[in-house]
Amino acid sequence: MQTQVRSYNFVRSDQIIYYLIVLMIALGLKFHYSRASSDALEWILKPTAGLCQFITSVEFEPESGSGYISRARRIIIAPSCAGVNFMIAAFVLAAFTGLNSFRKTRHKIFWLAGSLALAYLATIMVNALRIIIAIYTIKADLGQTWLNPERIHRFEGIVVYFLSLVVFYWLTQKIVTGRFNIKYKINNMCLNNSWMPFLIYGAIVLGIPLIKRAWQNNPDRFMEHFLTVIGVSFLISVLFYFVQRGCRSHDISLRKDCYPKKQMNRDQIAKDIYTP
Repeated sequence: MQTQVRSYNFVRSDQIIYYLIVLMIALGLKFHYSRASSDALEWILKPTAGLCQFITSVEFEPESGSGYISRARRIIIAPSCAGVNFMIAAFVLAAFTGLNSFRKTRHKIFWLAGSLALAYLATIMVNALRIIIAIYTIKADLGQTWLNPERIHRFEGIVVYFLSLVVFYWLTQKIVTGRFNIKYKINNMCLNNSWMPFLIYGAIVLGIPLIKRAWQNNPDRFMEHFLTVIGVSFLISVLFYFVQRGCRSHDISLRKDCYPKKQMNRDQIAKDIYTP
């Protein structure tokens, strides 16, 4: 019995209502985050501080109006460290991936709820990783005026969050398709949408602030942040794209071994894999 991967478009017209729900949840989280104090973000800051403390034994104390503070390390887990932008991007990617796979309404609703839960758990873990790295690099100074601790901190954050988002997207695809077997490592959806993390992350981290004209407060700093986000996420996306292509080529080669008596060229094998 051959295992096949269903081929479909990333967005289907009969599912507009579900995409609107995803959009409303994403915008609601973004609205809440843009106006929330540290006390209002307790639901994400507290578990993040707890996980960091559990792993590193560095004590974090809650302080109203600031967040969680490690006085010994002089580190604050403030609202800007909450990782809500990552959570929104992860939720949107996971939700879109599942909505294109499930057919029944109850499965779609279950997946939307599951996507939010997965994004929340992933955010806590990625936040903890981000802060743990910062604990040991916060005082780093390479002796160059342009590569100061602030720029190092920003660069680390972008790399950790976006690389984690790409990995989260890849794992979500594997959960949805159920293709953990090495012979079926790739499918049309993930090949055609290797750039989805880049687009979603850019829209949330840069697009919305641009629309709100947040750059007017400090144009030079915003431009530096903009170029850093675009540059780092673009390079990681290029790597992801070629890894996906490499997996597809490997998958085709493996499938070719399953047809020793048939002389099939590369295109025929790919068509056999991806035709429903």
